[in-house]
Amino acid sequence: MILNGLKILEQYAPQVSQAVSVIQDEVFSDGELSAMEKHLLLTGVYAARRMEDSMLYHTKEAIGCGASIEEIADILATCIISRGIPSWLTGVEAIKLAMALCETGEKDLLQKTIREFQSVEECIRYYEKEFETLPDWVAMLKEYQPDVLYKYTNLRNTLLVDHQVSRKLKELMLTAINVCDQYRKGINIHVANARHLGAKNKEIAEVSLLCLTVTGISGWMTGSSLIE
Repeated sequence: MILNGLKILEQYAPQVSQAVSVIQDEVFSDGELSAMEKHLLLTGVYAARRMEDSMLYHTKEAIGCGASIEEIADILATCIISRGIPSWLTGVEAIKLAMALCETGEKDLLQKTIREFQSVEECIRYYEKEFETLPDWVAMLKEYQPDVLYKYTNLRNTLLVDHQVSRKLKELMLTAINVCDQYRKGINIHVANARHLGAKNKEIAEVSLLCLTVTGISGWMTGSSLIE
């Protein structure tokens, strides 16, 4: 569907089609982020937005650039903490495509040891370390839904770590998801985390350009406002 849409654009608006092609070539070239990382990031963004055709297009491109099934699965699982199980249900189709495109063989699963939090108090200390203060949304969960806080925090702590994909790239993807949705609270959380992990203005600019390909100029305008 994606390629068919581009063919129709070329037929009815050839100059626009040419401009889009130039933008695509520039946006998806290697920069601070590699072409593979960019396509991997958008695989997650489109899964979060439940836009399957676009997700599968970028999955194929990511695989073509060298991404593994395990990297596809890791980036998609990370979407769960921001956009819930529907993003994973959509993402399963990307994993199936990756399995079909990649040579089958022994899975290259990196081992990760994550210490599970044993109490709500430990969860609170985790957030205080992450944010340097206790966010109000965490305080509300502690007050009214402590069991949810406990389980969500362990899920977050399991997914939002260096694994098949670096935590920094995961934070940049979560930034992009929130930029595309114009959700300022989510943007602020994840761009701050990305910067803490070493993300530079150039990387944030490249993420903003990726958002431009998803939601148009508004994606760039919102994303570029994050550049210091």
